[in-house]
Parts: sequence; C-alpha cells; structure tokens
Amino acid sequence: KAAAQAAAEQKRQEAEERKAAAQAAAQQKRQEAEERKSAAQAAAEQKRQALEEKKAAQLEATENRRKAIEEKKAAQLAAAEEKRRQLEERKAAQQAAAEEKRRLAEERKAIQQATSDARRREQEAKKAKSSVPNFFSPRTISPAQRSSPVKVIAKAPRGVPTILDWKKRRDGGVTGKIYGSPNFDEGERIETSPIEKGEFVNGAVVTTNSGSRYFLSNDNSLKQRSQKAAATNISESKPRATINLTRLKREKEAKAAEEVLAKAKPRRTISLFGVTLGDDDAAAAVPVPSPSATKTIRKAPRGVPTINRWKQNRDGSVTGFITGSPNFSENERVTTSPITSGAVTAGSIVRTGSGSKYFLG
Repeated sequence: KAAAQAAAEQKRQEAEERKAAAQAAAQQKRQEAEERKSAAQAAAEQKRQALEEKKAAQLEATENRRKAIEEKKAAQLAAAEEKRRQLEERKAAQQAAAEEKRRLAEERKAIQQATSDARRREQEAKKAKSSVPNFFSPRTISPAQRSSPVKVIAKAPRGVPTILDWKKRRDGGVTGKIYGSPNFDEGERIETSPIEKGEFVNGAVVTTNSGSRYFLSNDNSLKQRSQKAAATNISESKPRATINLTRLKREKEAKAAEEVLAKAKPRRTISLFGVTLGDDDAAAAVPVPSPSATKTIRKAPRGVPTINRWKQNRDGSVTGFITGSPNFSENERVTTSPITSGAVTAGSIVRTGSGSKYFLG
C-alpha cells in the first residue's frame, strides 16, 4: 500500500512537472509572439514615419516651385506694366510735341500769309497813289536808294537771326534758311519782305521795310551747330515743358492782342512807302472791319478751314476739330491763337492774332 501511494505521488509530481513545463513553454511562446508583434509594429511605425517625411518633403518642394513660378509671373507682369507705362508716356510726349509743332507751323504760315497780304496791299496802295500826281508832297528817297559803304562782318550781331543758303527775290526780298530766330524753327525756309537797307552780300546785315534785321551768310558750320544743339535740347528736355511754354505763349499773345485792341483808334493816319495819308485816304486804302460788318453764312468760303464742335477758351482762343486745312488731318483736334476779329458764333468767320482765318461751323 505504501508503495502504491509512493507511485501515485511520483506520478502526480511528474504530471505537475509536465504541466509546469508546458505552461513555461506556452509562456515562452507567448513572449516570443509579443516580441515579434512589437518588432512588426515598430517597423510599421518607422515605415509610416518615413513615408510621411517623404510626402512632407514632396509637398514642400511643390509649394516652393509654385511660389517661384508666381514670383516670376508677378515680376514679368510688373515689367510689362512698367514698359507699357513708359510707352504711353513717350507716345503722349510725342503727340504733344507733334501738336505743338503743327500749331506753330500754322501760326508761322499765317504770319507769313499776313505779311504777304500786307506787302501786297502796300504795293497796291503805292501803285494807286503813284497813279495820281501829288504836287504838295516832296519826293521821298528810300534808304535802299542811298549809297552807303558795304560793311562785312564775320558773324551775326547778338540778337540778329542768320539766313543761310539765301537768294534775292524779284520783289527785293530774301529767301533762305533761318537760324537764331525765336519766331521760327532752326533751318526753316522763310521769305522776307523787301530789303530797304544793306547789301546783298555774305557777311552783311540787312534791314527789311518792316524793320526786321537779318545777317546774310554762307557759313554751313552754323547749321551743324544748330542741329547738335537741337539734339542736346531734345535729350535734356523734361516732359510737359513744351506744353507749359505753349500756355505761357498763348497767355502772352492774348495779353498783347488785348493791348493792341485797347490802343487802336479808328481812322488813324498811316504812312505807306513815305506817302502820308489822311484819315479819309487811310480809311479808303485800308478798310477796318467792324463788328456790324460780321455776317453769318451757311458754309465756309473756298480756302478757309472749318472748325466744328468748337468751344471758346478763357484766353480768347478756340478749340475744336478742323476740316479743309492743308496743314492738318481731317477732323484733327486743334487750338487756335486768340481771336482778334470776328464774332465767335456759329456760321461766322474769325481771324486770329497771327492772321489765320477760320469758319466756325
């Protein structure tokens, strides 16, 4: 019995030992499985972090490229806008200069036309006067008929314009290219009124019957200096300078016209070519238009430009769109010099201070 109990005890102990060994093996297996699981999780986490870092780097690179493209595009737009602004400023300056040049050309042409008309009227008056013998007036001798020594100098006196490439006209005047005159462009071809004083030789100073003085020369170096000075003035000029000078000139012309009109007296005595005319003769020889003589017509006379859609400015000038003028394009916007005669109303003909005539449509 004791042996059986011992065997049973031995058998129980062996069973417990096997159970403990099985539990230990199961515990070892469970620990190994947990370790493998932890290692797999750590590897997955590391792989996920690497993917996220790679994705973040790609997003940052994409954002940097987008910012660079936007900055480049903004710089190109700014450069294009600056270029467009500079082109518009240059275009506006060129248009203002062209408008001023056209206006000055029109005024010079009007002055030349007025001078030519005045010279023609004087010649007609002289011819008409010479046809009637005058036994009471002594014979006058013009300065051109008086003999005087020819004085030749090397350059023009100060303030005296120079005429290059000149030649004598049949009426006793001179035609050529003028330099150093505030009233004309450098190198502009002009025709003077008849010369009364001086000789037609290079290096001489001559005086016209209107009192203007000119220096006759064939020195072409003056032309080259003038062209170089003109190029320097253009390169150093500032925007809007021409426009300001034009405004000041118009104000000066308007003021001068007002002073002339204020000082003018009706039927005053005038002198033509040394022959004195009284009030009646002057009124007959040079008729003075009066406001009552202004009449309204439906269309412009032949050769007189028309200004449509016009308005009168404060200085007495008129701004509108011109047609029928050989100096301007059709319907080009112009501004005249101040009006000195004629009613500023639709359907009337007006004359500016420079002598130009316009029909107000």
